[in-house]
Amino acid sequence: MSPFTFLPPPQYSHKIRKFSHQAVFEAHHDRYRTTLAADQELSRCRDWQQFHNSKDLAVALSIETSELQQPFPWKGNEEAHPEKLKEELADVLMYALLLADKHGLDIKQIIDDKIKRNNEKYPVEKAKGTAKKYNEL
Repeated sequence: MSPFTFLPPPQYSHKIRKFSHQAVFEAHHDRYRTTLAADQELSRCRDWQQFHNSKDLAVALSIETSELQQPFPWKGNEEAHPEKLKEELADVLMYALLLADKHGLDIKQIIDDKIKRNNEKYPVEKAKGTAKKYNEL
């Protein structure tokens, strides 16, 4: 069963959502490590590590992130070219993993920390149903 298959009833989603990423990371921890190792091996075999300084990884990540828009031109919100979306999203994730690894960052921990900060900045009672920034709530 995919970790994304279970959707809690709407009245409980705000309570469960903040913990759901933990189950995903725990279930797929080895896959992330294997993916990072494969990405590092691809770079090592081609002697690309010399180009993988923090600045260049961040620039590449930014470029690839902007390319995530490519599958959606002149489409509705949910329509996209699935293969192009997968390709661009893979690029973003690979650069993000390389950058995090370069700085010795634990992906799960930094996401846990960010979700905790977001829960504090966007309490459900103030943020539910609005796209306002935390300082506008």
